[in-house]
Amino acid sequence: MIRRGASLFVSLLAIVLGGCAQTNADIPSLSRRPIEGIDKAEADAPPAPQAPASNAGAARLAAIDARIRAADETFRAAAAAARKQIGAAGPAGSESWVAAQEALSTAAAAQADMTSAISDLDAFSRELVVSADPSAGADLVAASTLTARAVELQSDQAKISAELGGKLAAP
Repeated sequence: MIRRGASLFVSLLAIVLGGCAQTNADIPSLSRRPIEGIDKAEADAPPAPQAPASNAGAARLAAIDARIRAADETFRAAAAAARKQIGAAGPAGSESWVAAQEALSTAAAAQADMTSAISDLDAFSRELVVSADPSAGADLVAASTLTARAVELQSDQAKISAELGGKLAAP
């Protein structure tokens, strides 16, 4: 019985260790890799200056920026009207409360314009990334800056909406 167990152990050991065998093709080479041949001074050199932004890109960004500004102004006006209505709202279910709810809904709907403008800005950024235009880099930097500002405005709008919604008593 012990002999049979030892024989079985040796057979299993041979099968397991046989799976660890490698061919020479799988062994990595010890020769220099291409990255090791790059001169450190060359790698630390400042990037080449980008081409200036294209006129078409600047015009498109200006149009989207105008939409972002208009969307923010529209929202802020609607939020101010909602704040006034909420301040004058009576008990839940009253006519003044319903008017405040409508004003709050108008402010919330105004946020859609900002979302649409950010969506168009994202689409423009994707177009720039895949384009072969040398001015795409400068346009992309400008688009990224505008996106950051638009997302910040959108975040502020969400905070204002949440604040206004919290002030209006639920029925």
